Amino acid sequence: MPSFRLDKEPWIPVVRRDGRAELVTLRRVFSDATAIARIGGSPLEVTGIMRLLQAIVQISCPAGSLDAWHRTWTDRTSALDRAAAYVGDNVEFWDLYSSDKPFLQCSELGDQEGSPLDPDFLDRSKSGRDPHIDHSAYYESLHLPSDQAARAILALNLFCVGGMGTPNPLIPRRGKDLDKFSSDSIAAQSCVCFVEGTSLSETLVLNLIAGAQLGTPGWLQETARTRDRLPSSGLADNYTRPQRTVLLFPSDDGRKCTSAFITSGAPFDSGDSEEDPMIPQAKGTKGYYAFQLDSGVALWRSANVLLANEEKPLRIIDQIGRISRRYDIDLSEVTLRLIGIRGKRGKAKHYFWRDESLSFGQSLLRDQERAADLRRAITNAQDEASRTRNRIDSFAARYLQNGAEAKPDKADVGRLADELSPDLQDYWSMLAPMGERIACDDFDEARWVELLKTASDTAFRRAIDRLPPDARRFRAEYSRTQTKEKATV
Repeated sequence: MPSFRLDKEPWIPVVRRDGRAELVTLRRVFSDATAIARIGGSPLEVTGIMRLLQAIVQISCPAGSLDAWHRTWTDRTSALDRAAAYVGDNVEFWDLYSSDKPFLQCSELGDQEGSPLDPDFLDRSKSGRDPHIDHSAYYESLHLPSDQAARAILALNLFCVGGMGTPNPLIPRRGKDLDKFSSDSIAAQSCVCFVEGTSLSETLVLNLIAGAQLGTPGWLQETARTRDRLPSSGLADNYTRPQRTVLLFPSDDGRKCTSAFITSGAPFDSGDSEEDPMIPQAKGTKGYYAFQLDSGVALWRSANVLLANEEKPLRIIDQIGRISRRYDIDLSEVTLRLIGIRGKRGKAKHYFWRDESLSFGQSLLRDQERAADLRRAITNAQDEASRTRNRIDSFAARYLQNGAEAKPDKADVGRLADELSPDLQDYWSMLAPMGERIACDDFDEARWVELLKTASDTAFRRAIDRLPPDARRFRAEYSRTQTKEKATV
């Protein structure tokens, strides 16, 4: 019988502290955690693997309080040995092709009939093809190496977008107009954050949540037999629930996945992402929602939401703040890593993914005034950006009017302003080097205010310099007018 044991076969990409990259087993990733710098692989694979490992750490090393967490931190090697032992004690759950309990899969799908679909149905992204963001289908001739297939299952359950697809044959049909076969996974159009230390052992303990309700991990859950949303039972559930019902079919030697049955699974309740320690929340007009990425906004510009949100802080950051105030722990090299996808909610499309890290200092965690400084610095940058855009709009309006009595159309003004300064790229790029340190202890708010003014003036000058050469005279006259107006004021 084909077999691929995740506790015995190397499938987890890691980067060791000496720079070497290799694949390790599920058990060895814990026993070698001190010598491993971080998890490797694609960003979506990294996120799925991290949540799997974190679930095992939560179960095998539960910390009922911050004091218990601190004891785990001071003896990380012993704690992760317990995680490795948990893997060794539960070998029946780690076989990717088990006939009885395949890892995060449903063996009953082997008795169902499916129709092959075009490979494009596996991914309905707007641009590009990402094999780790499956939709739902029965797909033949995958020929996916088994280690890659294991990682794909984790990414699929975490990031798969919704939409209509192959119905789950284990769920009773209600009629064509009533059946919705698929739904968004918990981070489908959002992002996941976790704290990274200097080694994997530090990272896993830093993300261990004290006093958490553990819940049922995905490898112990029953197969979905209803379309109803099921509330989370705890962290291990959040991190590993099979949100798609899947069965992988192996080659004779178990080295490859040759086909797969992928259909709807067990969706979370609508509020469960708010309680997920790794999913940041932003405040909207109707309450909180999972923080969404913006391709035109650098990560540091969202530092106030990710690191200093007074109303609903990211749970991991909130805990690290309490730890930092209570214990003398060196967190100087700790960073916040964010990985996620942006698309349209409720639609089977995604537009881009992102993988970035944000440095932050302990003063931000210990001092509420420092958090207020961070929020103010970002607000000041946004306000200066608005003023800069208004200056460019005003210039574009005067240029288009050029002595005429009628004012130019607002749409024409906006189009010209966009051409002169697309997304204020000059302004934000000048801020970027210092902005990336905006949450660090050495951030200087006074220098920041000076830089905002310089960046605004530079962005405006570069914008008007983008006019064609025959507009040089107008630029000179406009500059003289501006100088006179300032002198009058």
